[in-house]
Amino acid sequence: MVQAVEGMNSLLAVSWTMPPIVLPRSIQIARTLKALGPLGWQSEVISTTVASNVGANIDEEFAKLYLGAYRQHYIEPRESVAASSAWRRLQRRYRPPANLDEANWIERSTRYIIQQCKQRKCDILVTFAQPWIDHSIGLEVRRRRHVPWLAHFSDPWVDSLYYDSSVAEIASKLEVWREQERKIIETADIVVFVTQQTADLVMRKYPPLLSRKVRVVPHGFDRDTLTSPAVVNSSAELRVMYTGNIYAGTRHPVYLFEAVAEMNARSPLAGRLRLDFYGHCPPEVAAKVTELGIGSIVTFHGTVGYLDSLRYAAEADLLLLIDAPSDLSVFLPSKIVDYLMLKKPILALTPSEGASRDVLSPLGHFVVAPTDKSAMIDTLTGIIARHGQGQPLATLKDDVDAFDIKQTTRLFDKALRDAMAVSKQR
Repeated sequence: MVQAVEGMNSLLAVSWTMPPIVLPRSIQIARTLKALGPLGWQSEVISTTVASNVGANIDEEFAKLYLGAYRQHYIEPRESVAASSAWRRLQRRYRPPANLDEANWIERSTRYIIQQCKQRKCDILVTFAQPWIDHSIGLEVRRRRHVPWLAHFSDPWVDSLYYDSSVAEIASKLEVWREQERKIIETADIVVFVTQQTADLVMRKYPPLLSRKVRVVPHGFDRDTLTSPAVVNSSAELRVMYTGNIYAGTRHPVYLFEAVAEMNARSPLAGRLRLDFYGHCPPEVAAKVTELGIGSIVTFHGTVGYLDSLRYAAEADLLLLIDAPSDLSVFLPSKIVDYLMLKKPILALTPSEGASRDVLSPLGHFVVAPTDKSAMIDTLTGIIARHGQGQPLATLKDDVDAFDIKQTTRLFDKALRDAMAVSKQR
């Protein structure tokens, strides 16, 4: 049993993955819990094991940065739980769409949380999505014991533009998910989103009174992860870099590749432009580069460790962001705040209306619609020319401290205390 520290608030968190597994959520949660320590919080995280996440990107060096910042309790979802009426009820409730592993994860995590709350001080439970079943644990805990609960949604769930509701299987799942989301929104004491746009999108289908629960806490960067100083490129070649996975059919740079191919046909770019991608790339996207004849300009390096990706990004002249085409993007990718920490110009392929644009454009970064090849050509042509003349690529405002994890966590700390206050009134 974990002993509570006198004078510290006790926080139990649920997150399917945590470092050394490298995912946007695990990164953000680790740095947030670390920053909560000086604000008077003692945290324990319930997560799955590395063995439960076959094929995950692992970075042990990154995980070392957070040793001692929080305690970790691992639950293996693949192990069967003892048959009980609660477990059978969970199977019926979460199948479909959840599988047996997810039902195990919900029940075993719930049991552990209830046990801990009986044995020691537990001031608040925080569930982090994704995956969304983490919030199902919050529901189960609240059905069995009254514990203050904050549900961190980050991104939209049933309102996500990545779901095709015309597909029967997706439509069936969305019907189940809508009911689950509604119960979570109604039951949690406080609900956290990363952007106001996301909060507005999700909450528009609920009674206005429930919007009182909403808090907006943006992603934050952790300067402790910056182990190498930013590099100034003295070569004639403009180095453009993207760190993260590429997703075929949604967030992909095919339009950018076509723009580069057109530019290359007009005036060869070899020696003047280089695009480096660090992360998983689908074969069909890589094949497009070969088809367009720009293989000497574009290089896919594959998956690397998180800290290595930051080191490579620090060597770039221009950092690349790729969003999915849409009229409005409610997403603020955590990649943006890492880029802002590096103080490098960013070329954001993102809708002209949305959260990413609202952050980047006022700071002087480049914002181009994800499908606007003409604007990409004009923007890159100007950047390459300025680089060749030794001029600054952009005039950036150095106003990024609001995204320092120490600042964003102060907002999260306030949300936690609000949840505790709301819970007392119930």
